[in-house]
Amino acid sequence: GSLQGWLRVTLTRAGLRLLRSRGRRRRREERDIAADVAEDVELGRLRERYAAAVGDALERAFARLEPDQRTLLRLRVVDGLSEREMADLYGVERATVSLWIARVRERLLADTRAVLMEAHAMRRSECDSVMRLARSDVDVSVRRLLGDVPGGGRE
Repeated sequence: GSLQGWLRVTLTRAGLRLLRSRGRRRRREERDIAADVAEDVELGRLRERYAAAVGDALERAFARLEPDQRTLLRLRVVDGLSEREMADLYGVERATVSLWIARVRERLLADTRAVLMEAHAMRRSECDSVMRLARSDVDVSVRRLLGDVPGGGRE
């Protein structure tokens, strides 16, 4: 009798601990899901808030590019030419074209960052975070700018 009572109490306690543990785990999972959703919503708000600012900074930086730099970007981004095709077009080595494109991209990034930091009084780390948030919109903006900025459209 006493062994049976002890076993019943032990199994009941183990079952209750298991149920409490599952409940805590479920509540923890629910909190984690809620936190993830809140974070996604906040990132969406930040993306919306800064999308126009990044677009404006990109546009201003793009306007600073030389016409030949805009032409390089148009050939690569809009026309989809490979570096080899561009090298043949310019009569230079592919590595030269690769270097030209890298320099234009670096300048565009640096100028966009500088404009954004100045216009919104941001530190570089904040600016880089904002630019990462808006990255998906940048490709579309560059394509649009290649047609909208003087010297950027087709000649």
